[in-house]
Amino acid sequence: MHPIARIQSQHSINGHKIPAASRRGPSRFVCRALEPRMQRQVAISPRATGTFLGVPDMPLLGLGLAALGRPGYINLGHGNDLTGKSVDDMRGNTAEVLSAALGLGIRYFDAARSYGRAEEFLGFWLGSLVPEQLSRTVVGSKWGYYYTADWQVDTGGQPHEVKEHTAANLRKQVAETSSHLGAHVTLYQIHSATLESGVLDAADVVSELETLKRQRGWKMGLSLSGVQQPLTLRKALGVRMSDGAPLFDCVQATFNLLEPSAGTCVLRLRRAEAQEEGPSVHLSEKFSTLRMSVCVCVFVCVYVYVCLCVRMSMCMCVCICVRLFRASCSQRHSIM
Repeated sequence: MHPIARIQSQHSINGHKIPAASRRGPSRFVCRALEPRMQRQVAISPRATGTFLGVPDMPLLGLGLAALGRPGYINLGHGNDLTGKSVDDMRGNTAEVLSAALGLGIRYFDAARSYGRAEEFLGFWLGSLVPEQLSRTVVGSKWGYYYTADWQVDTGGQPHEVKEHTAANLRKQVAETSSHLGAHVTLYQIHSATLESGVLDAADVVSELETLKRQRGWKMGLSLSGVQQPLTLRKALGVRMSDGAPLFDCVQATFNLLEPSAGTCVLRLRRAEAQEEGPSVHLSEKFSTLRMSVCVCVFVCVYVYVCLCVRMSMCMCVCICVRLFRASCSQRHSIM
């Protein structure tokens, strides 16, 4: 049975009832009546795969839960996707989206402590999968930010999340992640590592990460953002464990038309990864969500404005030339 149909037939997961709003008819994004690979041809091609974190034949697309675990998120159309913003409504909506993604071939799912209840919702959904489905999933999460919006969309200008790259916060958030995701965690990343935060120079943090890697078997990674991504990445690749082995197994870089600074580094890492000599690489914000949309709109507006100005200028020039020509002809006739 298709995972979506199985969840909807149960109307509950792990004893949690899925709200009626989450059991509604097909949305505009998913054609449930069709087989996964026939759903408007958006299913992941079996050829679009690679090795990720040592797992072969992984699809090249993954799914992040930043917009699924909290009601307030800067993303175009996010409010229209939700019929309700209660915890139960969003838990059910997340289960639907994750099941649809799995049915389409996506196998990597990414959460974070700052994504509201994303880890809780992800763990809730993972508990509904049969062993065969569960064996196909790879789960990653991140620490370093904590959620402060208290399930509010409007926080009065206050931030929805706050960064704290300390060993104490790492220990606290590891315990929270474990309570929600348990043994499902494959990858644990520093959320938005920067040179300014000093997290890569903090010996106590590096020691804690090494302990997690050795005792729990978690892969260690870091996500990057900002124009200093290449410098941060270069420093991260030099961080070693007590035995001299590299600490980090994975890098999540921000790369798009607005933020291309990591491009060269990403290409080099991809080549090294292909030869099994470097960390795994995955990219976030490839389409830059709202910012890219705004930039495209601004570009279109400017382009239209320039075109109109040029056309109007050409028309004015033609009119002026015609008038000058007529005036010249009139002067000739008057002289003659």
